[in-house]
Amino acid sequence: MSSPAPTPGPGSIFRLIYRSRNKIPEEQRKAELGRLFSAARSNNKQQHITGALLVQGDWFAQVLEGDEVAVSALFADIEIDPRHEDVSVIESGPAGPRVFARWAMARVSWSTWTSCAWVRTR
Repeated sequence: MSSPAPTPGPGSIFRLIYRSRNKIPEEQRKAELGRLFSAARSNNKQQHITGALLVQGDWFAQVLEGDEVAVSALFADIEIDPRHEDVSVIESGPAGPRVFARWAMARVSWSTWTSCAWVRTR
């Protein structure tokens, strides 16, 4: 008989990584992404969520870190957000220390994303 999976302790971090298709019309992207980042930074600070968003052409890839309930609630909103399509989870679960501890929501470029040692180990 196998043992149950360990339960994260108080203060542990939950990490969720997903990708989705960007449905924002190209001519509206700059303004809409500006609004998205402003709102995300404010809301994420209140929920103690950190992370990074990569916008690459018609795709988003995002890492969210924080309390499991808060991250899961945010992800549920993302799944029904009309700016996203084909949302799929790449990885989720308890994690070690925050990778993006300094950012309520960092915007990263493809070169930054692929040069990140944490990403290269995945």
